[in-house]
Amino acid sequence: MSTFARAMALIVLVLICLLSVGFSFFNTQQVPLSFGFFVLSAQPLALWVLGAFATGGVLGLLLGSGLFRRWRQAREITLLRAQIARLEKAVAMADGANHEQGR
Repeated sequence: MSTFARAMALIVLVLICLLSVGFSFFNTQQVPLSFGFFVLSAQPLALWVLGAFATGGVLGLLLGSGLFRRWRQAREITLLRAQIARLEKAVAMADGANHEQGR
């Protein structure tokens, strides 16, 4: 990453932090969060909004990094290896049966 790109990333990060602090300062009203039958206790509005923002960022990074894709591929590899083992066993049994018939 070039020096210019790092400087721009740092500037954006500082701006996001400053905006978050300002947002938190002006949005201190206590608000309960409701998911239908499940209600969370009242917390400052800024906490709910910034928490949702942070959760979305973390999930975006996980999805973007291919973590879930690697888990799915690892599971598929395990299943394919088990299938190969079953097929090799079936081939060995068929070869044994053919060998016995040839006598």
